[in-house]
Amino acid sequence: MDENEVDIPAAYARWRKDRSLALNRIVVERLRRDPAALELARAWLRRWRRTVSPRTMPYLDEWEAIMNRGVDATIAVLVEDSEHAADLRKCGPFPALVDQTERAAVLAEWAPRRPGQK
Repeated sequence: MDENEVDIPAAYARWRKDRSLALNRIVVERLRRDPAALELARAWLRRWRRTVSPRTMPYLDEWEAIMNRGVDATIAVLVEDSEHAADLRKCGPFPALVDQTERAAVLAEWAPRRPGQK
């Protein structure tokens, strides 16, 4: 690959990570406005524990430990730009904190930025 070519798989991975951060910023704002909303995420986590693959359990355990440290610790992971935080966010218990309109708006905003599209 010459220096002018784009590494599409790497660009796509970064795009997904950045889109995830954009969605999680909504969660962060919700938690800042209403710290009690963390209880919705705890309820979601409890439901997921009954249905997810055993491979996912360590992530849920980690989220539980993070949330037990409070809203600030939870927010720190939601906005952290690291591979581990990105992996955690893939199975974060926060869908209930983003309404469908907000989610659709972020997805629509990021769709044209997807690498490899013409």
